[in-house]
Amino acid sequence: MVIRILTGKDVAGAFRYNEQKVEQGEAERIQVANYPDNEKAQKYARFRLQLLEQYARLNPGIQKPSVHLAVAFHPKEVVAVDQLQAIGGEVMREIGFGKQPYLMYQHYDTKHPHIHVVSVAVDAEGRKITDTFIKNRLQKVRRRLETKYGLVQAERTLPSKVPGRVGEVLGIEQQSNRLTVDEKVKSTLETYSFGSVNSLKQYLSCEGIVMNTKAGRSQSGITYQHVNPVGADNRPIKASSLPSRPTHARLTELFSNREDQHKKECRAVESLIEKRLALYRSLTETEFKQTLRQLSIEIRETDGAYLYISNQTRVVIYEAELEKQLSRAVLVKNF
Repeated sequence: MVIRILTGKDVAGAFRYNEQKVEQGEAERIQVANYPDNEKAQKYARFRLQLLEQYARLNPGIQKPSVHLAVAFHPKEVVAVDQLQAIGGEVMREIGFGKQPYLMYQHYDTKHPHIHVVSVAVDAEGRKITDTFIKNRLQKVRRRLETKYGLVQAERTLPSKVPGRVGEVLGIEQQSNRLTVDEKVKSTLETYSFGSVNSLKQYLSCEGIVMNTKAGRSQSGITYQHVNPVGADNRPIKASSLPSRPTHARLTELFSNREDQHKKECRAVESLIEKRLALYRSLTETEFKQTLRQLSIEIRETDGAYLYISNQTRVVIYEAELEKQLSRAVLVKNF
């Protein structure tokens, strides 16, 4: 038996990874534990995730509230569901998470039987559950459970083949990151309309997603990368490998089909801004942003330029798509 634990910043990422496996028929949710209403949690995905996120918000100072555990068995072992539940529950209790809300999944996507457990490292009082010497504690738990349940011992069969991180063992980290990026890009395109790949790129940069484009004579490619506030946090992901496939070709076609409509939307937003500016002799940059907010137009700065977001018409406009006098460089001179 092998036990690995992965902690992370994104509780939702670990949750979505397992839930998508269930939807794809590659996993089954076999236990919901320590929820106020376990039956309701088993039935409603939103309820399952909300409680975990609520716990995480109780202590914003904890950098990595997400807990994602994997317990893998020898390929020749046949482990019944009730035994998987018992083993998973014992592991959680032994490492201090026994009273935490958690979700247990049985996966069928590899040759060896294994379960995943998703929980959170913040308790109901907002205290951090210690992970001190967690690897040593997991090893002790593993040895005890191997003896108790007569399981194949990891030292005799697996150490040279099993990497040290659960993300490397079962692809959890990469897959949850892929789902997080895909959901963000997909929801952005469903919520707002854009006029170009560049305006989408500028918007996503404000949302913590770096979008890199590579143009060539024969083909053009896009990668997406989830970043944290201080820099790159994950590997770039090819657009073609994301479930929604937001590739350069697809985006170009999408924006091309809406080109005429987008131009009309740009002119409408431009007119609103110019009419509002005409009411003032002078404005500071802060006042400019505040007065546009009254029109449901939000301004974000990206690479020294303005990005206008109309929350009323759901359109995102890069300053280059408007008259030059509405660019940040020109406006700042007049503030």
